[in-house]
Amino acid sequence: MIKLSEFEQRFDSPDRARVVLDFYVEAYSSDNKRLIDTQGFHFERSTPTPDAAGAVNGLADLTRQAAGECKIG
Repeated sequence: MIKLSEFEQRFDSPDRARVVLDFYVEAYSSDNKRLIDTQGFHFERSTPTPDAAGAVNGLADLTRQAAGECKIG
């Protein structure tokens, strides 16, 4: 199970922002009755522009990065 803890756009200055993505993964036994492990992940990246479009693009970039770095199995 993947649970989103946080996604936000943080403004460092009027012309510079970044997005932050925090989530954690819970692994359960094959019968889904016993929690085996939990691991948290944190990603952040500067946005191309400090606005809503920049946040959306930043989220897409972070999602691709997380998918590439968080291999399960």
